[in-house]
Amino acid sequence: MKKRLIIILIISGLLFLASGLEAKLKVVATYNYIADLVKKIGGDEVKVFPLAKGYKDPHFVTPRPSFIAKMRQADLLIMNGGQLEIGWLPPIMRKANNPKINTGSKGLLDLFGFVDACDVPAEVSRAQGDVHPDGNPHFVTNPDNILKISAAIRDKLMDADSAHAAIYKEKHEKFAEKWKIKLAEWKKAMEPYKGKNVVQYHKNFCYFLNWAGMNKLGTLEPVPGIPPT
Repeated sequence: MKKRLIIILIISGLLFLASGLEAKLKVVATYNYIADLVKKIGGDEVKVFPLAKGYKDPHFVTPRPSFIAKMRQADLLIMNGGQLEIGWLPPIMRKANNPKINTGSKGLLDLFGFVDACDVPAEVSRAQGDVHPDGNPHFVTNPDNILKISAAIRDKLMDADSAHAAIYKEKHEKFAEKWKIKLAEWKKAMEPYKGKNVVQYHKNFCYFLNWAGMNKLGTLEPVPGIPPT
């Protein structure tokens, strides 16, 4: 009888631990940099899955069945936005059919809305190539924008998991302190390059060049998305 009771208690304890692990907030991030911010702010309270690999072209990501499975289980979906994921994310969202993270739901966070866009076209046509109508989506190249979007991620985690709101707030404060120190270092390191002229390969560094005070002369691509000869 004693052995049976001990076994029951052990099983109950294991089930309790398993349920605790499952209780973690499940977050799907479209890119690695977003997943990294979620980990830094969420710590052990979140379980995050990045969809795109860091070495992949962010415009072109090959959907996998595992993406759909993760999206179905997700409590939150955090995306870059600015139509950077327009070519590959919507089909995954449709197949996952998770009401928590569908467009317009509380579980979807679009980071593009928290930054000031650059390279916003006055008009859009096919002749212009792969132009993003809402503006340049590569805002992560401006280090100042990281604090803006990390605060948005903090607020979303706090809203979705109020029980651990204090933890998210504290971790974000520590991250922000370290980031501000690095910002000062990077600004000083870039001072000699202020006013320098730059040619880009793809039209994706307007945020960085504005931050660094450098001049954008043009791009090697004749139009965005079309390789040069």
